[in-house]
Amino acid sequence: MLLTSKRIYIMKHTFVQKGDLASAYFPSLTPHSALNRLMQLIRDDGTLLDRLVDAGYRKMQRQFSPLQVDIIIERLGNPFR
Repeated sequence: MLLTSKRIYIMKHTFVQKGDLASAYFPSLTPHSALNRLMQLIRDDGTLLDRLVDAGYRKMQRQFSPLQVDIIIERLGNPFR
C-alpha cells in the first residue's frame, strides 16, 4: 500500500512519459498497445480531453505534466489498484 501511494505521489509531482502511465493502467498489454489504449480512452472522453487541453496538453507531447497526470488519475482512477 505504501509503495502504491508513493508511486501516485511521484507521478503527480514529476513529468511522466506517456508510455509509463499507459503501462501502469494496462500492465498486461505491450507498451505500444497500452499507449494506444490510453490515448483512445482520452480521445473518447471529451471532458477528460478538454481538461487536458486546458492544462496545456498537445497531441504530440511525449510526457504528461504533473497537472495532466493529476487530471488523468482523477478521471480514470488509480492505475495501481
